[in-house]
Amino acid sequence: MPTTCLVCDQPAYTWIGGAPLCRVHQAFVLGAIEELRAKGEPVNATKVALELRKEAKGLKK
Repeated sequence: MPTTCLVCDQPAYTWIGGAPLCRVHQAFVLGAIEELRAKGEPVNATKVALELRKEAKGLKK
């Protein structure tokens, strides 16, 4: 069974911090991680991916 993106349920091509991600959402998560690091805040890729999923589900309503 193929692994799916934690954000959009499409096929995942990479894992970042334990979160399987498609190529589109990989870029969003990496961008968010860079922002967090620049602010000196803790980084959690899975948390970032789940927040993106929550936002995406809210937009579909």
